[in-house]
Amino acid sequence: MSESSIFQKEEELLEFGARFLAEYGPEVSNGENTAETAVCKEDRARYYDAFQQLFTNYKKLVQQTARLIRLSDRTQLRLDTVNKSLRESQLQLERRNQFIRGIFNRYMSDEVVESILETPEGLQMGGEKKQVTVVMSDLRGFTAISETLPPETVVTIINQYLEKMTEIIFKYKGTISNFMGDGIMILFGAPIGREDDAQRAVACALEMQQAMPEINIRNESQGYPTLNMGVGIHTGMVVAGNIGSQKRSQYTVMGRAVNLAARIESYSVGGQVLISEHTRQACSVPLRIDNTMEVTPKGIEHTLTLYQVGGIGGAYPVYLGEAKAVEYRHVSGQLPVQFAILAGKHAGSMDYSGEFSGLSPSGAKLKTAVPLEPFSNLKLTLQWEQETIHGIFAKVVGGETEDNPEAELVFTFVPPKAHSLFQTLLEEEGWKEGSAEEPPREVSVDLCATVELSAGTSGNDREARVSFRRISSKTVTIPIQMENGNRIKASVGDFSLDGMLLKMGRNKVPAMGATGSLELPFHGRNHPFLFEVVHQYQRGVGIRIKSDQKIYAMALLDGALGDFFETVA
Repeated sequence: MSESSIFQKEEELLEFGARFLAEYGPEVSNGENTAETAVCKEDRARYYDAFQQLFTNYKKLVQQTARLIRLSDRTQLRLDTVNKSLRESQLQLERRNQFIRGIFNRYMSDEVVESILETPEGLQMGGEKKQVTVVMSDLRGFTAISETLPPETVVTIINQYLEKMTEIIFKYKGTISNFMGDGIMILFGAPIGREDDAQRAVACALEMQQAMPEINIRNESQGYPTLNMGVGIHTGMVVAGNIGSQKRSQYTVMGRAVNLAARIESYSVGGQVLISEHTRQACSVPLRIDNTMEVTPKGIEHTLTLYQVGGIGGAYPVYLGEAKAVEYRHVSGQLPVQFAILAGKHAGSMDYSGEFSGLSPSGAKLKTAVPLEPFSNLKLTLQWEQETIHGIFAKVVGGETEDNPEAELVFTFVPPKAHSLFQTLLEEEGWKEGSAEEPPREVSVDLCATVELSAGTSGNDREARVSFRRISSKTVTIPIQMENGNRIKASVGDFSLDGMLLKMGRNKVPAMGATGSLELPFHGRNHPFLFEVVHQYQRGVGIRIKSDQKIYAMALLDGALGDFFETVA
């Protein structure tokens, strides 16, 4: 609305007042007699002066109001300009925050990022002492793999691996402190500490191992080599904070606990999760310990006990497949080798010699006169007939004693030529790829189930124990119904009292975490059991029974898989 339209009535009043003053001023005579004229003139002059003063004040008020309106218009214009500028600045700030959040989200979980953005003083240089559980992971033999592949392939392999690992780490609220090539340093307890840090760290490491078969299936489908990962975990006091300069800094932890976690990781082989005694105690929930070992890391004066964890209970239940003893196949012919002992990442000269006296799909027995310390890393060259195969890497895992000079090795990297040779030699001895590590044979298995009984039940009935012998020529096939509606026929492999291994076609393998049901006969009728996929393999899955576990155990004892086993007298 224009100023003239706002003051239209006021302008009319001002115009009327001006006419009135002009027409009825004191100098204007009305022609009356002298006496009346004198009185009227005096009154009119008084009224005229009052009206003139009122008119002048009113005119000033209108003019001041007009000036205020014009000033207000200019102020509003300025305010509009300021508000527009503020909106643009806010939009730019939000875009910048999104960019910063996106950068942080690559390393930390969402809630850690929010905490840092809400308390920017946490980004100041400095540190504090905290108890942290440090997880170190490393791909075994990846350095050797990277030397045999094009750079773009190496980057693709490592990015696919790190993408899956990062997803799992953030699921358990871990903080990625650093990517160290093919290794990852993960923190639980910094920058935000929780009471269950150790539990989440162990569960995270186990799920990372669970994901390796899925990663390797993808690698195989793309023609890439398979990967093996080792993990070490330690809990202890560290100095946590931002280090660096004002222009560039990094949130990390430092201290003895970090170095010890790295040492523990160096003792692991592919598929293992090793934890320290401190971490075991900090977990305060049931752990499945598959193995223990005594080690004396470099720089540590006393011996440490390490635990190979296969599962964790409590709020984060994760379980790997049961660890099995490795059986080696004797190979016909000589397999002489030259080897060097690695010091850190560096190999010495190939000054030592020996021969492979036995093979397994994952390692070998090395017969040599050279005393080898457990957990030593070796680089080997194999001589087979007229061909020399270089670049085999392995870790000593035990077996060598004074009476037995054969050291057990786990391969950390096997080049394609050596892999083909080992596979051919094992197949000649009866092992076939895609089967279990050993060919089918008769084995004795003990199944037992403990049932909660009433107070008056005899103690002899408290535990039922039955022995079976596997019939290698028999196969038990059962239908399973997945929650998504898919029906799959699967053959039963190994099983325990809380789950089983199911084999099926490669294109029918359910995803990790998928649920379904199966039926087993129990007391003359079929009983349904709900299950969850907890392991995934190239041609099958491992499942854990979620409902009626005691009935499931009794169903096994009742002969549900009787066609698969015969009772031992």
